[in-house]
Amino acid sequence: MKVKVLLILVILYLAGAFSWWTYSLLNLSRSDYILANENMTLKARWIEHELMQKVPEFNAEDGSRIYFGKSIYTLDTSLMFEFIKDNYKNEYLLEFEPFLTGLKARVTPSSTLIYNTFKEYQIRRRAYISESIFFILLMIAGFFWIFASIDKIINLNILQKNFMMAVTHELKSPVAALKLMIQTLKKRNLDEEKKKELIIKADNSTDRLANLIDELLLAIKVEHKELKTVFDWVELKKLIEELVSEFSNHPNFKGEITIEAGKELKVWGDYLSLKTCFKNIIENAIKYGDSPLELKITLDSYARTLSFADQGVGIPAGERRKVFRQFYRIGDESVRTTKGTGLGLYLVKNLLKVHKAKIGILSNTPKGTIIKIKF
Repeated sequence: MKVKVLLILVILYLAGAFSWWTYSLLNLSRSDYILANENMTLKARWIEHELMQKVPEFNAEDGSRIYFGKSIYTLDTSLMFEFIKDNYKNEYLLEFEPFLTGLKARVTPSSTLIYNTFKEYQIRRRAYISESIFFILLMIAGFFWIFASIDKIINLNILQKNFMMAVTHELKSPVAALKLMIQTLKKRNLDEEKKKELIIKADNSTDRLANLIDELLLAIKVEHKELKTVFDWVELKKLIEELVSEFSNHPNFKGEITIEAGKELKVWGDYLSLKTCFKNIIENAIKYGDSPLELKITLDSYARTLSFADQGVGIPAGERRKVFRQFYRIGDESVRTTKGTGLGLYLVKNLLKVHKAKIGILSNTPKGTIIKIKF
């Protein structure tokens, strides 16, 4: 929070300083333009003075009467024009207008000189304004990018903290259970049935520990793009039936998983990766669903889709994209009761990405979640 406040103060200072600098440059540019116009007028008067100094050279034979201010001269206008043209090119013009019994001479800046001076002023003005706008837009973009980066870092720290707490819990639970069962087997004389029960529980704890380690290693391989795959034609219906059979035969499983499938849906993919995806989805349905589980798996060979519909607590609309992030879990690890590391759906999405498949989460009716995969 302190970093954000400091950043806002710095940005406000930069914005104010640059705005003042832009305002000062615009005023300075306008002052230069006004000064340039005044200089043109002064120069025109100076040229008139020069013409008056050269009056003897412009004597006319036809008796043309030329007025310079209050003085009257008999001058040759063609010689005067040549003098202006040779010495001042097209920047200044000699003009005559009827005055009393003759012509009144006046030197003025040419329209080209006036236009070029104004154009130069406009170019500078537009340059200052455009640079100011560009800088402000760049500063706003940088402001949002820095704030987004800060939020991302903060969120990542929270996710990593949650992940470490979750992994610690996930590792500690099976290890503690194994230690307790081994100590029980060592210190007590148990009958064969009780020993067999403890051995089965110990085996389940080792499986849980092995699955967690495999999940962490798989996440590392996916993140570093080191996942090795063997692609072949995979029959999804057959794969799903194998998984459902494995879960249904588990002694702790309660509920029912139904499969709706017509024609076999074949996809070009890696069997083990796809099995890992579908296994994680079913485990999430068991973990977050009501007991006994009601899970419906539908395969549509025409639409090339696979959907998992449960009757659990569901996922809020605002969380449906976030759950695919690495380490992300809904809620806070310190108050969360369900086990997990926040890697399950992250692995699912990235493994499906390898198969060029898309995954989305929808609401079920009247409650629960539908996870839909499009191949």
